[in-house]
Amino acid sequence: RSFERLAFAYPRLLPRALARRRAVLGGAFALFAGAVALLPLLGTNLVPDLSQGEFAFRLSLPAGTPLEATARVVEQIESALLGDRRFERIFSVAGSVPSSASGRPTTGENLAHMSFVLPEGSRPRDEQAAVARVREVLALFEGLDAELERPAVLALRPPVVVQVFAEDLDVLDRAASVTAGALRELRGLADVATSVEPGSPEVRVEVDRDRAAALGVSAEAVGDSLRRQIRGDVVGQFREGEERIGIRLRASERARERASSVETLRVRLPNGTVVPVSAVARVLEERGPAAIHRAKGGRVAEVTARSPATDLGRLLERVRETVSALRLPVGATAEMAGQDREIAVSFASLRLALALAVFLVYVVMAMQFESLLHPFVILLAVPLGVVGAVAALLLTGTAVNVIALIGLVVLAGIVVNNAIVLVDAVNRRRWEGTGVVEALVGAGSARLRPILMTTATTVLGLLPMAIGLGAGDELRAPLAVTVIGGLTAATALTLVVIPCLYLALAGNSRAAAPEAAAAAAPGIASRPERSPAEP
Repeated sequence: RSFERLAFAYPRLLPRALARRRAVLGGAFALFAGAVALLPLLGTNLVPDLSQGEFAFRLSLPAGTPLEATARVVEQIESALLGDRRFERIFSVAGSVPSSASGRPTTGENLAHMSFVLPEGSRPRDEQAAVARVREVLALFEGLDAELERPAVLALRPPVVVQVFAEDLDVLDRAASVTAGALRELRGLADVATSVEPGSPEVRVEVDRDRAAALGVSAEAVGDSLRRQIRGDVVGQFREGEERIGIRLRASERARERASSVETLRVRLPNGTVVPVSAVARVLEERGPAAIHRAKGGRVAEVTARSPATDLGRLLERVRETVSALRLPVGATAEMAGQDREIAVSFASLRLALALAVFLVYVVMAMQFESLLHPFVILLAVPLGVVGAVAALLLTGTAVNVIALIGLVVLAGIVVNNAIVLVDAVNRRRWEGTGVVEALVGAGSARLRPILMTTATTVLGLLPMAIGLGAGDELRAPLAVTVIGGLTAATALTLVVIPCLYLALAGNSRAAAPEAAAAAAPGIASRPERSPAEP
């Protein structure tokens, strides 16, 4: 009954719209301009956060915290969360965390790693609530630094990454600390961390080359002597049955068990005199970096952060302004990386793909219609589809991301189908001698049911994807929402706006209908023996 009412009202509505075609076309243009103006309200990001039912936190207590105290803090966190039904399992390790810098576990009595597994069937909002609950508990412990980790399913950089470059490691460490401190002051950022991780304690021997040269010994000779005394050389083998055991000659354990003992090791000069290492070198006890990263030919430290905000583009703009205002140590520079760069590259490539899709659709239609004018009329459905796509994204609170842009490229190919059906039916009637207005009204009435059926089947087929049924629905939903919104709005507007544009262009032609003259209107082939839409 609803369709019967629509089929009854449409032939009466269309002539009124055709009589006011300038107002209709102006309204359509205003809708498109409004949709474009609303784009900044949607926000941008690369891809939606993918819920996987588990996450982890890297915990760091103040340096010098004993292992027993770290384990006690972890136990208190577990006790506060174990009774929560949002968690199915919680397991932790005290004294070690996976290292994002070197790829090997980083040990430390003040470090811990806690993993959380959610119940089967948990939704993305459940995971967000669970993460928020863990943060509430962690905030109760003063001096505890926590960094959220998620399983890496997609090879994506963290949302916010700032690369700090410097050749001197001390300068690089200070610059990374300054950058991390500035990012921690920004609202909307969490889990700010730096890739500069302290490595294991080490003993560094700096040879005084002037003093060594005065004594007649080279730096290489000093290093070789220390290597033989500390690591030792295999000077023979001890054989016991079929087993061979190397005999290593080196300094006694008492002389090499402490870092301070390195200064007392002896170095033989060329004249046979034996002097301690302290006579030709300085022995320093320090902690080196866990790993040294390089990018673009220089040493780099990455400062990363995460954000629960959906508008990543606006947040990255604030981060970019903060980074440009940093006062870094001399010799250090900083620049944006991570998803900021990936968003720019992805959006640029998808804009090119959209333009190419529209061009190819136009070329195919121009060849089939043997006209340059009618394909232009049909392509008006694309901006009409953009209106619906923007409205659907706004209503569902979905940001503009790569998946939504892929849906827009898909929409450019399917949204013109209804317009093709309508324009082809109008052309057929005009070739039969019907006037332009009569052809538009008759073709619209005849093609109303096929157009609505095509739209309804496509929308209903995409509806489960848009609702978000099944695992990984966060990645599929933006595409379905874009196509559903764009196709629905384009269908409703196509039935009114496309006939108005067709009449506006046909009214300016020299021949309004084939029966009025032997020559067809510009852009319409003058071969009545077949339809312009036939190949």
